[in-house]
Amino acid sequence: MEPKQSRFRFCLLFLIATQLHTQQHAKQSERHAVFILGINRSGTSCTTGLLKIMGLELGGNLMVQNRHNPKGFFEHIPTGRLNKLLTGKLKEGNVDLESPTWTQDKIVPELTQLVKEHLQNHFGRFDSFGIKHPGFTKFIPLYIEAAKELGYVPKLVVVVRRPQQIVKSSQKVTYQSTDALLHKICMCWASIIMWAQGYNTLVVHFDELINNPQAVVDKLHAFLPELKPYSAVKKKVDAFVDKRLQHNRQAAGR
Repeated sequence: MEPKQSRFRFCLLFLIATQLHTQQHAKQSERHAVFILGINRSGTSCTTGLLKIMGLELGGNLMVQNRHNPKGFFEHIPTGRLNKLLTGKLKEGNVDLESPTWTQDKIVPELTQLVKEHLQNHFGRFDSFGIKHPGFTKFIPLYIEAAKELGYVPKLVVVVRRPQQIVKSSQKVTYQSTDALLHKICMCWASIIMWAQGYNTLVVHFDELINNPQAVVDKLHAFLPELKPYSAVKKKVDAFVDKRLQHNRQAAGR
């Protein structure tokens, strides 16, 4: 993709991604499967950390923090292993994940069953749970279908950040060219936009996340009323959200 085309495309996708809200009032009896989606370095870890503080179950065996993400990644390690397995099976079957029709491939029922067993084994004991993993977005149709088969209502939390900020932050951690990163951002947002349509979705903006976490917690609570409100978690939230998480000037988080 040519640089100018790439820039035009991510600008268009950014505008679309910020308009994904399709909220519906949750019923008290609903069991929620919450999928936190977004490109690396966009604020998905911070958002998932807030959801954990508010009481959302993330399962055990989470990736530990490091110098690039001192507050924690909140990534479910077994889900990462499953995603690698799914990637391998799709490659073996020559399935093109960039095709809008890949979910019609004959291998998809087998993969959905694998995801269903994974969710049941790791999260089935919870009334509501959340999963965040950076390699997860491309497989979201499988996770949504598996969650529905288990009786959960899928809910998507999409975290968006200005592309130039993502690029600057990413290049603090690992070198990739600006155009390569913009292409990666485009592909992630295109996948989210493609598969999020029609599902209950909340968009979280990185700038608001960092500068007004109370507003974000209020929105998350309205979206998932079974979680604790800001008044119940104020001290933990205020201690958790740090403007240094912007990591534009230093490597500090995903």
